[in-house]
Amino acid sequence: MPFAMKSCIDFDKLEKAVVAEEVAFMGEIGDLACEEFKKLTANWGHDPKFEKKVIKTTSGKIKVEVWVKGDQKTRDIFGWVNKGTGEKAGGEAYVIPKEKGKILAFSSLYTPKTTPKSHGGPGKSSGPIRFATKVRHTGIEPRNFTDRVREAVMKEMEGELPKRIKAVVAKTAPSMSNF
Repeated sequence: MPFAMKSCIDFDKLEKAVVAEEVAFMGEIGDLACEEFKKLTANWGHDPKFEKKVIKTTSGKIKVEVWVKGDQKTRDIFGWVNKGTGEKAGGEAYVIPKEKGKILAFSSLYTPKTTPKSHGGPGKSSGPIRFATKVRHTGIEPRNFTDRVREAVMKEMEGELPKRIKAVVAKTAPSMSNF
């Protein structure tokens, strides 16, 4: 009779527990990212909302995505401010034309609500009013919200997942917790 030994570890149960913990962790990362994005856009006239989605990829990895919600204009504005536009984002200056018989009126000085390094302020227009039928706009300097939120979230959650996985292993397969 051959020697046989049965494993005392239910690896299916362990895998399910680890995946469930990773999904929960990624959900928390998504919640934290949504909160950080809300802070960055708190004083905007357009009120973007943020929604997380935890996804299991075809390769089996768990990831979280945060989506900007709201009307199309709100999503566009977020994208333009996040990534920048025109010359200030490595592209070309662009022309803003007048609308149907109107002329463009704008203040000659502008302080944005956010800068690439700060979360923001009130944003102000000042200086003499200018009028034109079209304006050559050099663009919006990128605020890099996505990178800033990623850095803040990573700093907050650094080293947390391995601790949580170790706790799941200790609970689900105690004989493995010494590895």
